[in-house]
Amino acid sequence: MIWTNKQDFPELISALCHILEALALKVTKWQVEIGDTHEWADLSSERQLEIRLAKEKGETVVHFRARSFPYEINLVEMKQTNLKTGTLRPIRELEVSMSAVADSGEVTSDTVPEVRPYKWQVSNGRDGWWDFPADVDAKLKEAKAAGLVTLQATVRSQTYDIDLHDMFQQNKSTGTKRQIRICEL
Repeated sequence: MIWTNKQDFPELISALCHILEALALKVTKWQVEIGDTHEWADLSSERQLEIRLAKEKGETVVHFRARSFPYEINLVEMKQTNLKTGTLRPIRELEVSMSAVADSGEVTSDTVPEVRPYKWQVSNGRDGWWDFPADVDAKLKEAKAAGLVTLQATVRSQTYDIDLHDMFQQNKSTGTKRQIRICEL
């Protein structure tokens, strides 16, 4: 079918553009080799996000804590190091096929998800909402896309734990909880 007036089908054109954009994306996940069995385990969703963000910024090292141990991931040497014990483990980045994503139930073949622009907001505590700063908004969108449930963000020198499942943020130093939401543009 050839359209002579593409303005007659704006939703369809928009959906096709999103599909074409999605097809161009390379979806990857990061794994670490565990034990002497040479088996690979997926890194946590929080680590996945931290590595993606570090790569986007051109960084080659990621630091984090897990089970009270400090770790370093070197993206050049493809190694994870336990900085307390000195244990080195290989890491790898694997491309995830779109059919695997579809088979996981996250996407169905008979529907095209409608993608609308949105922004993240936090309650001001008085029946109003504040927009998150652009960098935190981007981090929240990336976290949601990666399937994360919780993450931390800093806004005006205050660190917050953000729960994307229960939709709230909590100030780590004061304990104040505020509702968050997604607002379509």
